Amino acid sequence: MKHTKKILALVLAAVMLVAVLMACADTPKPPSGKETNVQTGTDAATDAATDVVPDLPDVTFEGRTITSASSEGWEFVLEDDPDNQEALSAAKYRAASNVEEKFNVKLASGLVVGNSTELAPRVIESAMAGDYDYDYVFPHVIYGVTEMIIQNCLTDINTLTYVDMEKPWWNKEASKQLALLDKSYYGWCDLSVDCIGIVLYVANSALLKDIGYEKDPYQLVFDGNWTCDEVLAINALASKDLDGDGEFTPENDQYGTLLIPGYTAHVFALGQRLTELDAEGLPEFVVNTPHMYDVIEKFAKLAYDNGTYFEDVTNASFANSAYYRVMSEGRAVLMNTDIGRHSLIRALDFDYMLLPLAKYDENQKDYMEYVGTGLIGVCDTNRDMACADAVLEALAYEYYKFVRPAFYDVVLDQKVAQDENSQKMLDLMFKSIVYDPGINYEQTLTADSVLYKTAVLRKGDGASSFIAKIELTLNMLEKQMHETLYNR
Repeated sequence: MKHTKKILALVLAAVMLVAVLMACADTPKPPSGKETNVQTGTDAATDAATDVVPDLPDVTFEGRTITSASSEGWEFVLEDDPDNQEALSAAKYRAASNVEEKFNVKLASGLVVGNSTELAPRVIESAMAGDYDYDYVFPHVIYGVTEMIIQNCLTDINTLTYVDMEKPWWNKEASKQLALLDKSYYGWCDLSVDCIGIVLYVANSALLKDIGYEKDPYQLVFDGNWTCDEVLAINALASKDLDGDGEFTPENDQYGTLLIPGYTAHVFALGQRLTELDAEGLPEFVVNTPHMYDVIEKFAKLAYDNGTYFEDVTNASFANSAYYRVMSEGRAVLMNTDIGRHSLIRALDFDYMLLPLAKYDENQKDYMEYVGTGLIGVCDTNRDMACADAVLEALAYEYYKFVRPAFYDVVLDQKVAQDENSQKMLDLMFKSIVYDPGINYEQTLTADSVLYKTAVLRKGDGASSFIAKIELTLNMLEKQMHETLYNR
């Protein structure tokens, strides 16, 4: 049994590239001294007070170019305009420039693919050819993560000399959950912090009052009573067939909730995990539970309620989608989105609230939040591992020092959050992040697939047989995972 659990841990972890990791679960509040650093699990004030600095070599690398590979929308974005005074851009430029000057290197974006599924094949092809194209890879958290491990494209970060994932600029808890037999092929830091995938609701404050909803959503959250049933209650009050054609369509009608059903975050918000750590610290698959079937039923009810409009919009299509148009025109109370679309949230021309995803019911102990970006891997076929090692640790530190405060304090708290309670909601969401290694594994095993393919595509029908197929797939993968990872 112990051996089987270890294989299962590897199966889950090995297939992690194709799945959805929480685009970034390692996202902390800034080191301002007020909040717990959810990215590292440490107190930010303590970090600042001890003035932790990286242990870096006093060397230069003769103008070497450091190149990354990533997918569009999830990439490590370099800021190359020294005159850009926008807070986040200025912080990025300062951080990158400090590293370039310290080591005499040039940072380059390198490969950026438009489709996240194309990244791993390109990186694998380069590695197989013995090329030295990339130093770092920034994958979407659910696509290609495992394949690049299996194909020996990535270095165990624990073997590097200068990267120290015990330092506060690295997400310790995420590293622990993603470790494969004490090997870390991916780390989490702030290099793609502005792609952070915290999933939430944006609520139209005026419309919420206009429909006659008398409760205060903020207070419901504080009291632990912001539940899926409250969202359904808002739907019942808000939904209107404005054009009187007898159908609900996004062109003309009013909704209570706009929902993106493919978000992995929904299954966690409703109190269900994909894996749990056993007494030995190994993950066990826990989807086949009575609560999971309750979650499927509840989510299907929400998705197909007349007051809900759901659409699986992408980053590329979001701004021009019918989904966003309904919200921007004031015809929806709640819009489900992620904080990575902060510029489009800020563009809404009305007062709004930021709210966490609703719990299953009042008996659920905690709000649970999942994020989807932030992974970074070190390519095994880079030209100079010592250089890639030192530069990565320096970048992680500089982004922690300058970019993180700019993003959390300035972009989120000061620009996206319109009032103090919304700031408190953001604090709560960041503190509610959960880490589940199952998220990063092979896509048929991920929580988003389970919920989306049962509650939405099947409307709840046949959930048990679908989950049984997932378990069968996992068993079939055991031998391959054992050969590729267990004996590595």
